[in-house]
Amino acid sequence: MAKLDILRLRNDFQKTKLRHNKLSDNGSTYINSNIKGMSLFQDIKSDNFKLPIIVSGRLVSSGVYHEKFGDLHVSSDELKKTVDSWKGISIFKSHGSWIGVAKGENIPIDDIVGKIIGTSWNEEDQGIDYVAEIMDRNVAYKIAKELIQTVSVGFGRSVVWDNGLAFAKGLEPKELSLVFNGKDKKATISVQKIEY
Repeated sequence: MAKLDILRLRNDFQKTKLRHNKLSDNGSTYINSNIKGMSLFQDIKSDNFKLPIIVSGRLVSSGVYHEKFGDLHVSSDELKKTVDSWKGISIFKSHGSWIGVAKGENIPIDDIVGKIIGTSWNEEDQGIDYVAEIMDRNVAYKIAKELIQTVSVGFGRSVVWDNGLAFAKGLEPKELSLVFNGKDKKATISVQKIEY
């Protein structure tokens, strides 16, 4: 099987799986019924589609994440408390942009590329799924061409130690960033709706 055929099958599977998730905001459900695999995006040019595009994927999963001090356990119960708090959070080109904001620095306004418009808890996978708008044409094009496929979140938290293990508590959503290789290997981004 050719590499392109394998990519199409993988893309079709991901979109079919996401199609069944109930990702909504204000009662509207975003369904990727217009997406018929990668072929929809083969002819996309950087200037032949309307903005914003609608994207979706996994925002963050429960699990163990490696931090500077060691492993940090993020429980499903703690994540569930934040589901609605992610709505309206900005999407940045990189964590570096958010770090600048957190330090009170002025960052280029172009570093903000979109915002989260809907979230839901995924009981099966124990994580938060999201729907977002991307308003930056260059970034939208790269997502459509699958050059950008992964994301990473930033959140405030306290750490509670129990029997030598570190647990995240009081999670406070801060940002979503586009990344090449995030800590959460399930955190993804893909196009759900694009208009020409």
